[in-house]
Amino acid sequence: MFPVVDEFKRVISRDKVSQILAADFMPKSSGLELFRMHDSVQRLRSKSTPHSLQLLLHNTISTAVNYLSFRHSHSSVNEIGPVLNEDLYGPEEIFGLIINLIITPSTKLEPAFQPRWTHYTATVPYETTLLNLKVVLNGLAAYALFESERSDHFDISIGLDWNDFKIEIGNKDPQIRPIIYILRIKRLAREDNPLPFHANHQTVCILEQECSLRFKEKPECGLQASPFGNWSSALTDWNRLPTCPFGNSEEGAWMIPCSSCLLERSCYWSRARWQPFVCRHPHYSPSELQQCLLHRKLIFVGDSTNRGMMESLLERLDGWLTTSDRTKWHGYRHRLANIGRQTQFDFDYYPKFWMSSRTSLQQTLTHMLRRAEANESDTTLVVGGLDWMSVEHLDTIRQVLDTQGLSGMAVVIKMAGAGLFHSDVTWALSRREKGLVSTARRLARLSQTARLHYGFRTVDTWNMTAARFRDFLPGPCRCHFHQITEADGGPWADDADALDLAQQQSSQQPPRFRIEGPINQVYTEILADQICRGPRNLYKEITGR
Repeated sequence: MFPVVDEFKRVISRDKVSQILAADFMPKSSGLELFRMHDSVQRLRSKSTPHSLQLLLHNTISTAVNYLSFRHSHSSVNEIGPVLNEDLYGPEEIFGLIINLIITPSTKLEPAFQPRWTHYTATVPYETTLLNLKVVLNGLAAYALFESERSDHFDISIGLDWNDFKIEIGNKDPQIRPIIYILRIKRLAREDNPLPFHANHQTVCILEQECSLRFKEKPECGLQASPFGNWSSALTDWNRLPTCPFGNSEEGAWMIPCSSCLLERSCYWSRARWQPFVCRHPHYSPSELQQCLLHRKLIFVGDSTNRGMMESLLERLDGWLTTSDRTKWHGYRHRLANIGRQTQFDFDYYPKFWMSSRTSLQQTLTHMLRRAEANESDTTLVVGGLDWMSVEHLDTIRQVLDTQGLSGMAVVIKMAGAGLFHSDVTWALSRREKGLVSTARRLARLSQTARLHYGFRTVDTWNMTAARFRDFLPGPCRCHFHQITEADGGPWADDADALDLAQQQSSQQPPRFRIEGPINQVYTEILADQICRGPRNLYKEITGR
């Protein structure tokens, strides 16, 4: 992954080379052109560009731009020497506006911080989910901007895998454009047992809640022994259970194969399985899902956690996601997928919390139903998100459907999942546990009300996400259990000859992406099952209407 430590070390040895190149280049280019080239280099992340060349080019242009900026603010400087003289111009003036970056808990930056360097990487263990970043500015800096917040201290959430952060440092001279520092932090995945996996030799361990984030009224936490025997026999027993009738409303837990439930490192976490205690969720093959969703209309109204399920279904139907799917939509989105583009997806973001004047849920639903030309026979409405659903929202959904003559239309409620406010480490432990137990009770009551009073199906994501709250993926809310990444090799990855041909044609084909996140995959499977159950109308069964 970019950048590579060894490449950094090689480029550091070329500091003078980049300065000489910059000094030679500056007399031939205008300041405006250099600034434009600098912006282009900042965006240069092509895989085909060797890391060392990419960094050398970035270093050269950055050196030239920062020197021109310094010269602009010091009009007495008239000569440009063959090499920038660090004895004459201090690094804090030429190369940057930050004296130091301090990360707590202590985290090693690669390379070690120098004001002239604008790109850094770091690696943190699985247990580290939150870092504090302190930016020490020099006298020429006006501000530090991180994620739209101006301060010199920032709390940053660290999801699994690579997290990209941009720190903008403004100059007190408004004529000099800000300097952008890039910080890439990788959080390691939970360590898997390195020994070969043998299902008959692994015991089944249960995880209902972490000891550091209790949300159930029971003393047991962490990995617990189970009565299921070995992993192989447990799989057979689970496959004999009846299918769950109303989503994942039944109690369940994460089942993990381990050598010992007393030692987390003996577990095969990549094989963890969400399992209800009294029923099972069926798995649909790609072809089964394609047939199930053929000629259907799926309307999603909710936030990014809702959108993650839609993106997962899109990938299951088409085999990959497109560049436009990768966009983090915060508005209306229309998409056709599946065989012959015969499955219709419509999404709208709700609630738009960043807007001063917000569209109500009633307005959003009415607009979406009309725009999608929804009907009772082949349309499913999926509503919900992180933690904003209430009985009032359920009332609104039912009123809108009745008004539009769609009272029999299938509705699935995506219940709350774990996120930033649930795992807030600044809360006192007793206060946090009391609040989480209360949250779990409230959500259980709301899910029951949605099913038994309104006739809606539910996808209850609270228990499965709170039990593995540290497995969130990059994003400030700590609520994303999915992320979209570029597909490596596309669908030809296992075929060497086809892969060679694909690489030759890569310039003619649009990039393809895939969605990652095993927890998101689990509750998307549950959603797919609820959609594919058929036209059974729970509301009419309850009300007799």
